[in-house]
Amino acid sequence: MTDAALPKPIILVAEDNEDHALFIRRAFRESNVTVVHKEDGEDALAFLNDESNPVPTLALLDVNMPRLSGLELLRSIRANPRLKWVAVVMFSTSSSRSDVREAYESGANSYVPKPMAFGEFQEKLREVGEYWTHIDRTAL
Repeated sequence: MTDAALPKPIILVAEDNEDHALFIRRAFRESNVTVVHKEDGEDALAFLNDESNPVPTLALLDVNMPRLSGLELLRSIRANPRLKWVAVVMFSTSSSRSDVREAYESGANSYVPKPMAFGEFQEKLREVGEYWTHIDRTAL
């Protein structure tokens, strides 16, 4: 199967910070992906559990969110057989060793600390998105 035959990748973004959500959408604006943004873990989980929605290629989760944290959302994703192939990248301002360890123990594919500089933030997102949506073929 060639890349042209693959469906357009979907990135689910669970991010409660409005500015970060805007930066994320801008980072993927020129990529061949569809970005679905949810403001917290509960809304993201509702999207994922609705079987009428497509399964995303990548879930980009903030760790610290209201109502349902990114780590709790990650565990819910890994417990759902329909979602087992979704690549999950934790993208957070937290560099806490315990958060990183808990993310990997809970099944995260990657943990990327959010850079503070806007340009670095954008570039890191483009790299993460490119890898998980166009290079890696775990979900095939």
